[in-house]
Amino acid sequence: MYKKYEALSPEEFAKVFKKKYFSCVIIYALVMFAFIAAGLAIVFSNPYSWLVEHFTGTLVTILLICTFVLIIRISLVAYSLQNIIVSQCDPQKFIDVIEILEKNFTFRNIRKSHYIFYIPALIDLEKYDEATDYITKITTHKDSAYRRLTLVYFKAVIAYRLEKFDEFKAYHQEFKDIYGVGKMAGFQQKNANMYLELLECMQNILDENYDKPVTVYQKYMEKDKTKRAQITYSNGIAKIMDKKGDLAGALIYYDKVVTLGADAKLPIISRAKERHQELVEIVNGKKEG
Repeated sequence: MYKKYEALSPEEFAKVFKKKYFSCVIIYALVMFAFIAAGLAIVFSNPYSWLVEHFTGTLVTILLICTFVLIIRISLVAYSLQNIIVSQCDPQKFIDVIEILEKNFTFRNIRKSHYIFYIPALIDLEKYDEATDYITKITTHKDSAYRRLTLVYFKAVIAYRLEKFDEFKAYHQEFKDIYGVGKMAGFQQKNANMYLELLECMQNILDENYDKPVTVYQKYMEKDKTKRAQITYSNGIAKIMDKKGDLAGALIYYDKVVTLGADAKLPIISRAKERHQELVEIVNGKKEG
């Protein structure tokens, strides 16, 4: 349903997002006004009046349905923005849209409220210094356990990618310390569990224990069918198999990365394409030999 947004420029997308977002705000205000009016009517009306009898039944039900629909609509509007990263794999477009919304449309806190996507966008673009600076900027002593875990996870990923493995291990331990005492529920606990498992995979790779990471990446490929996830985990498996010397196996997963990433705006794609071509020549050469 978001295909119609994919061709939009960052400026056009920002305008559409603003329009849809503020329409939700207006509807929300009207629904809240109706709830207040309902409450006043119930308080000040005769208990046997026709107004109370019908208002507390049919009308309140309608208001609840409207609220539910509104929540879904707001979620869809928010996801249309997040979709730029998870499905279009265009982190630079996501960042451009965020900056336009903040600068031109008074969405002053949208970068902060979408930090869980904004920071990965910077990481995907390999803007590690900028990502680290932003993490430092938004970190406060009032952060919830989940927010602290997420920010530490991002710092660990950055350290790992920069091959600062001592820093990575320190952040990994910090993550586990917070994870052990932090209270989370629902999707937060689910995400925290995933972050921990992925950090363990990174440590396994450093220890040259490759079997578990492959199993974990394959598991998350089954769970998350978005283009970004499929590219990320396929690339991870390809690199592991490459390290193990299983060039034919690595080629299979690099082929998946190259195919899925044909129009993705990710730096890892160019490196995957180069290695894919090298492996094609090596594997075909062995077959011919």
